[in-house]
Amino acid sequence: MGNFDAHPQHLNLFELETQGFQMGEHIRDLYSGNTPTLFKDQLVLPPYRFYWLAGN
Repeated sequence: MGNFDAHPQHLNLFELETQGFQMGEHIRDLYSGNTPTLFKDQLVLPPYRFYWLAGN
């Protein structure tokens, strides 16, 4: 997923699960190896960034 806007975007984690993404206990970005920022059950996508997500 990518954010092509100058402002952070938020994605409800429940919506990811309804699309078939199995998060497990942790989410990580396969590109950077980092854990994305989560806030109140939402994934925060910084401006002009992308995540290639994987759950474990």
